[in-house]
Amino acid sequence: MQSDEVATLINHGKKCLELSISYLQRVSFRLTSTCQLKGIKLSDDLIADVAEIEDPQSRVEELEPFWEVMCSELTSIYQWLDELQNKPV
Repeated sequence: MQSDEVATLINHGKKCLELSISYLQRVSFRLTSTCQLKGIKLSDDLIADVAEIEDPQSRVEELEPFWEVMCSELTSIYQWLDELQNKPV
């Protein structure tokens, strides 16, 4: 959307209830009006970079590197959102 379109919508009392975001082209998600993250998806490039464990002994061990990347990315997103929330307008 262009800024004129956004200004028109705001002037007509419209509110954004959900915003789609691609964070650093690594993770995409939707941010709701209640600050929930929905539809979280790691980029294909990020998944391809995950070092998989050779000869995992269980499904949990096989998925562990992906969980570590997901936790790291979510931590980064929450820090970014916290910084945005605390920035003066």
